[in-house]
Amino acid sequence: MPSLQTYLQPIEPYALELLFGSIIVNLFLVVFGSLARVGGHGRAIRKLLSATSGESLEALIRDSLERLDGNSRRLDEVAENLKQSVENQKLCLQKTGMVRFDAYDDVHGKQSFSVALLNAYDTGVVLTGLFGRTDARCYGKPVVNGKSEHQLSEEEKQSVQVAMHRVEVPKPG
Repeated sequence: MPSLQTYLQPIEPYALELLFGSIIVNLFLVVFGSLARVGGHGRAIRKLLSATSGESLEALIRDSLERLDGNSRRLDEVAENLKQSVENQKLCLQKTGMVRFDAYDDVHGKQSFSVALLNAYDTGVVLTGLFGRTDARCYGKPVVNGKSEHQLSEEEKQSVQVAMHRVEVPKPG
């Protein structure tokens, strides 16, 4: 295998210097080109780290974290308000039950009724309307926990049961 000197002997001495010089110049170009690209990245990094208003990325992150903390506190308040609203809603009218019936033998068509209006705790009122040929009467009785301190008629008891358990009214006959 021939040595490198075998190939280089016919080249004049200054030509060898030119060859090495061109290699060195090419190496410098590669190094400076790489540095220029790295410098371009440095500008991009500096641009990334500074906001349009001139704030640093660190300041923007700190501000975002403070706002996130404030939003977290507000979310906790909203959750507490929602919990309170759900509890308050339990006191509102939620359950209804109605039974229609014939209060008198001489009146047909089930014109009389009992309506139970209860909240989530089965507390509310039973309203009863009795309709006859010559008169009409209306009664209201309080209900607490599904029971009343007043005597309830069979129809009033049924309306409370329908409201409490959402059951169908038994059909007569």
